[in-house]
Amino acid sequence: MDRTARLIRSPRFQTALCLALIAGLTYLFLWRLWAAAPADRAYLPEKSDLAEVFYPPRAFFARTLAAGEFALWNPHVYSGYPQFADPQAATFYPVALAFAWLAGPAYTLDTLGLDIGLHFFLAGAFSFLFFQRLFGARLPALAGALIFEFGGYLTFYPPLQLSELEVAAWFPLALLLVTLAVERRQRLLMAAAGISLGLIFLAGRPQSYLTAGPVALAWLAYTAHRAGRRPGEIARSALLLVAVALGTAAAQWLPTLQLTRLSTRSILTYAQVAEGGFPFDQLTGFFLPQLLGTQNLYVGFWAVLLAALAVARRRGLFWAGVFLACLFGSAGKHLILFDALYLVERLGFPGYLRNVERLAFGMTFSLAALSGYGIQLVRTEGGRLLRPVVAGAGALLGLATLLTWLWTITRPPDAVYDPNLPVGALAFAALMLLGGGLAFWLFRDRPWVAASALVIIAVLDVMSVNHGRFWVAQPPPPGNDMARVAAAPPGRSTVYRTVFDQTSSQDFGSLLGVDNVGGLPPLMLIDYQRLLAILDEYRRNLLLNVEMVVTTGEYTDPAFELVRRDEPFAYYRFVVAKPRAYLVRDVVPVSDAAAAAERLAAPDFDYGHVALVVGDPGLGAGPELGPAESATIVDRSANAITIQVVAEAPRLLVLADTYYPGWQAEVDGQPAPLYPTNVALRGVVVPPGAHTVVMRFRPGAFFAGVALSLATVLGVLLFAGRLLWRDLPKSR
Repeated sequence: MDRTARLIRSPRFQTALCLALIAGLTYLFLWRLWAAAPADRAYLPEKSDLAEVFYPPRAFFARTLAAGEFALWNPHVYSGYPQFADPQAATFYPVALAFAWLAGPAYTLDTLGLDIGLHFFLAGAFSFLFFQRLFGARLPALAGALIFEFGGYLTFYPPLQLSELEVAAWFPLALLLVTLAVERRQRLLMAAAGISLGLIFLAGRPQSYLTAGPVALAWLAYTAHRAGRRPGEIARSALLLVAVALGTAAAQWLPTLQLTRLSTRSILTYAQVAEGGFPFDQLTGFFLPQLLGTQNLYVGFWAVLLAALAVARRRGLFWAGVFLACLFGSAGKHLILFDALYLVERLGFPGYLRNVERLAFGMTFSLAALSGYGIQLVRTEGGRLLRPVVAGAGALLGLATLLTWLWTITRPPDAVYDPNLPVGALAFAALMLLGGGLAFWLFRDRPWVAASALVIIAVLDVMSVNHGRFWVAQPPPPGNDMARVAAAPPGRSTVYRTVFDQTSSQDFGSLLGVDNVGGLPPLMLIDYQRLLAILDEYRRNLLLNVEMVVTTGEYTDPAFELVRRDEPFAYYRFVVAKPRAYLVRDVVPVSDAAAAAERLAAPDFDYGHVALVVGDPGLGAGPELGPAESATIVDRSANAITIQVVAEAPRLLVLADTYYPGWQAEVDGQPAPLYPTNVALRGVVVPPGAHTVVMRFRPGAFFAGVALSLATVLGVLLFAGRLLWRDLPKSR
């Protein structure tokens, strides 16, 4: 019994018990995603960013990885797209790689459900470990971790904006490692913190860098200053942290930086960047989210009250400062501060300042930390806090009542709403506040019990309000858009594109292996957008190898042949579509893509015989194409394409796939220049005769980024090994 008692009282056992509790509550919160009974099962919505933006590229990558290819290029969206450079595809994020490798062709939305569950648990577990180090006690750490994990921010859009959830999971671990590194003056721990920040970058949410990176650096400076470190030592630690973080994440940020500068994000105006930001009425979500405010901010009544108590006693002032900075920043264009941030943002990743309401991440994490400080005060002071706690609960209940009244007089008179909503919201507020206040009064002389009761009520509050917010109870209906595209008759060629005019919101190409002229990745190339802007539907289909059109409309043009009807959808074959690869008679050099777009937009432009090339390929007007001249695609993968060409004169081979730096061409095994053609496509010169043309995607940003990431991680591991080897004689 003594051994069992010692085990139960040991700090490691109690920490493990808290982590097990976090795992159990995470399962309780999400169990319907994995319920065996169909009547109990919940589903991730098909019409969401998770299903339409994050799922398709990850499923495509998993499928190609199972086939033995590490896909850098996705041929199924935007007439070809550098998927590895899109941060939301998370090509280099280790957890995403593991799920892709394990699931393979069976990668589904259920796979993403497991991903969501894992990162919810990691967010709670790492927060608990950080707060435990911060408070030196498990109960306040548990309170802060559960309030953050199940608070309004993580349970609102991060599960459907998966990279947001993945970023949030690693942030508290980075803070924990920074804290330990400062306390123990160990560079290895600071380097490990840098790797944790690197994982945040690899998870692929550039907007979250604006919160995670600066807060981690500020926390380093704050803790080091309190520990008596000199400015020079603090600066060196910060430099190490940043260097390791950037080095670890180089595989992603180097390609992303290149793609960003070539994408439409690089030309956003102030009006476009100013999208988002909380209107001031939405900030009432801290107190009554069901009515006026957004649920994004809700962390529970007792979390707000405990945080206010901590600030009043001057505890956790660092986190109070972070909260205020994120609060003012999240207002966006509604405050003049946004203009200053916009000017600074233009120096870095252009366009990533949009939707600054994501700073709710910093606000909710800060409130979770401050609520832990509040629980710590309750544990130490107990009944001496009775008056401020009861007064605070009464004030919050009065504020909730006022907000409910304001909602009743400010809502639009013709708005459709549940008449029981204001009464229900106010009753819930009263239940939580009065229940917590009564528990505190009953156990005011037993502080540990009072603190435990408040933690239970605070967690019950956030888990109840935020439960089930990102899933749906009904399975997807049959006959959805994906099934409509899959039912399309085959085209005449082995390689062709399909467009679905009624599906502007789904990346069906990546999921079905169908080539598409559109897609949903957020970083569309400028030149490709320019090409689409100058083409009407007929010329788009002609130039971009579209053979099949799925639509609810009707075509009278004989170029569109009706091949199938499935009401209300019709399937038309575009019978005059050009092949994916073809030879042209005449080549016209132009100065840049803008000049090519101007020429290509002319109504009399001869698409069948003329190509516009940026640069000087050494060709001009040529003889008419002979009947034996041809270009045939004989092999294709994600990163390469092989074309057999027969030419009777020097010709330009045009491939109706997107041009991007990193594509290389070989003619019969010899390197050949690749030219931007027809604004955004590819062209290569072939001599007379029969030839094999191979185009491979070998982007320099990929090799440089991966080399730097591997070198950084290897350097940290070698440094750790050196320290271990040095300390080995001492341990002996």
